[in-house]
Amino acid sequence: MVIVDSSPAPIINHLYEYFLTRYGHKPHTSFDYSNKDENIYFVFGKESTGIPRYILKPHIDKCMRIPMTSNVRALNVSNSVAV
Repeated sequence: MVIVDSSPAPIINHLYEYFLTRYGHKPHTSFDYSNKDENIYFVFGKESTGIPRYILKPHIDKCMRIPMTSNVRALNVSNSVAV
C-alpha cells in the first residue's frame, strides 16, 4: 500500500540560513530567531575543516561564533549543536 500526502506544500515565507564558524564575528545570541514565519536553518561544518570559505563569503553577515573561554580551543559539532 502506498500512502500519498495530498495536502498542499507549506508556503515558505522566508528562508534564513545562519552559519556557525570560527570566522564569525557576532555571537550566536546577537541574532533574532523569534519570528515564527521564518524558516531558520543552522549550518555546521565538518569538525576537521569547518564550512568552506567560498560558502561563507557571500553570507558573512549571517556567520556567527559561539563564545568560548581562552582555555578551550574548539567545541565539537555535537556540543555546538546543543548550544
